[in-house]
Amino acid sequence: MQSRTLISLVLGLGTSLLACGDDEDTGGAGGTGGAFTGGCEVDPGACATGTTCWVNDALTTFTCEPSGTAALDEVCVNQSGEPTCREGLWCLQVQGASEARCGRACNPNDPPADCICARATIADTELSFYACAPEAGGGGAGGS
Repeated sequence: MQSRTLISLVLGLGTSLLACGDDEDTGGAGGTGGAFTGGCEVDPGACATGTTCWVNDALTTFTCEPSGTAALDEVCVNQSGEPTCREGLWCLQVQGASEARCGRACNPNDPPADCICARATIADTELSFYACAPEAGGGGAGGS
């Protein structure tokens, strides 16, 4: 069994996040220079119902895996190869936060109107994906 360790993610807007990777250094054959292949990491709608886009155990690519149970803004566990969030969500942890929470995946070519769709890169890899940038504040919606 491989152990997991937290690695940094950096959103294009400068927000730092955390995700998980393996401690084991298995080497590799090299990367693609950071080029996107147009898979589920760019288009979260590419995954079938009941699955979500997630980084594989080897931290080499993204695949559609059976979705986890955590909903938007719920606490999740960052583990490669083992999704903990529901369909269309990433497990995001803002650097310095005590826990990770599920955040929305987005397509940079067609982002939701209420989303700042930002590229996140997993540290020490060439893997990137897109997520709606977490809101900076915790203010409420107000009342009437």
